[in-house]
Amino acid sequence: MVTFMASNDSSRMKRAAMAMAAGAAAVALASCSVGSLAREELARHDAVVIMADGARLRGKALLPDCRAHRFTLATTDGSRLRLSPDSVGMMVFGGQGGGGATFICAPYKDRGGSLQPASWMVCLGSGPHLRIAMLAASWHYDRDGRLTSVSFADGDAYIIGLKDGAEGRYLTTCGRPGAVVGRALRGFLSDDPQLCRDIEEGEVGALDFAEICRRYTPRANHGYDVRMALRSNRQQTAGKGGPS
Repeated sequence: MVTFMASNDSSRMKRAAMAMAAGAAAVALASCSVGSLAREELARHDAVVIMADGARLRGKALLPDCRAHRFTLATTDGSRLRLSPDSVGMMVFGGQGGGGATFICAPYKDRGGSLQPASWMVCLGSGPHLRIAMLAASWHYDRDGRLTSVSFADGDAYIIGLKDGAEGRYLTTCGRPGAVVGRALRGFLSDDPQLCRDIEEGEVGALDFAEICRRYTPRANHGYDVRMALRSNRQQTAGKGGPS
């Protein structure tokens, strides 16, 4: 009888110990989950999301990595929106110490000419017909509030050129000398001979992406405008009894 009672007590103690262990594990998992959520909330930064239809949303979001995944915007009114990159025109982050950044999402052709799926990248310059962006594996803010890129496994981040109505194109890797970047830009922007001359002669710095994007005016656009103007003039002349 004594032996049976001892065995029963031992079983109860084991069950109690297992229950306590399970409870401790559940508490630990819950703490980890809460801790992860807290860290994620702390990592969110002020952002303005400009949708493809022009609508503006304000809130906080995580800095995107290069992958075009859906992301969560915690809006200023307390809502949490899951947004697809396809529906977003650009995402603008504010930052201290020069940490502001504009992210765009676009497909691009890699250095081998293969088309890659849409990826998030940071605009280095933007103009009426051209954007130049930096594509990195991911991004973070350093302790001074500066936006810092994390390179891909090959040790590089890439400079991507994006013209109106076309996918992006790999130009060169970040950190290359100005002469190398200039050659890549002149090849990409050959439809604007004047700008190419300005880059080659040093009137426009090869690394001054904002100015390059501002100045870029493709020759094809000039030709189209001229043809339209000539056609319009001929129609007006014909309407006045002139030659058709």
